[in-house]
Amino acid sequence: MLVLALVIVLTMPAVGEPVYIGKIRSWDFSFNLTTTYDDNILRYSDSDLDLMDDPTAPQNKYGIESKDDFIIIPEIDIVYKTRFTGHSLHLGFKTTYYYYVENDIKRHFRYQGRLRQYFQRGFYLQASLVYFPDYYYRNSYVSSQGYHEAKFDKIYGKFKLAVPIFDSFKSNLYYTYSIKDFNQLFDERDLTSHELEIEAIFRPVDYWKSWANYKFCTANSAGADNPDYPRDTSYDSFLFTLGLRFYLK
Repeated sequence: MLVLALVIVLTMPAVGEPVYIGKIRSWDFSFNLTTTYDDNILRYSDSDLDLMDDPTAPQNKYGIESKDDFIIIPEIDIVYKTRFTGHSLHLGFKTTYYYYVENDIKRHFRYQGRLRQYFQRGFYLQASLVYFPDYYYRNSYVSSQGYHEAKFDKIYGKFKLAVPIFDSFKSNLYYTYSIKDFNQLFDERDLTSHELEIEAIFRPVDYWKSWANYKFCTANSAGADNPDYPRDTSYDSFLFTLGLRFYLK
């Protein structure tokens, strides 16, 4: 399955920088606007995509108007900066809205609160709490009842420890705990997960950077080992990434 996305970031005064619309003492306010095109918004397989326009497709299998869409994403970020134990402390709150132009069922908010405590330059601990309410997953099959909308609320807490080893080398350690709560028809899909991520970044000179990243996740569903539920969506996964970036001046 091929997924293509075109992202346009509208910012001033420079591309990639947030627009600061106000600054009062230790408060920072920023606004970002992103436009994205996604050619497969529900990550359907090729066979499911081919079936969308087929009049013989099962009733209510598809709850969307189109398989692709433009997504307009406004975002407001508020950060309060102060000092605690002699070091910088940042408290932030971010609200993001995902506006799907054609598929209103996919429109949703994302809320994030975060705290970052510095111990020295580049050495800090950050805790974040993120909440997605009423997120549309897709229409899913319910035995003897046909296809119905599957939605969930998702909340997760994420911790990041950034540790500078040398001026040119630093490491990051992440831990994430998440809860995904589906609507009642799909209780067996309720999921709790633990994710651990380790990252090393090496930048000996200004014009290039390399990094290595390892991520492991284990997720347990309410349907695991429960004969009352028709499916078990538990999984384990890992991802290893190597990267190299050159900067042109």
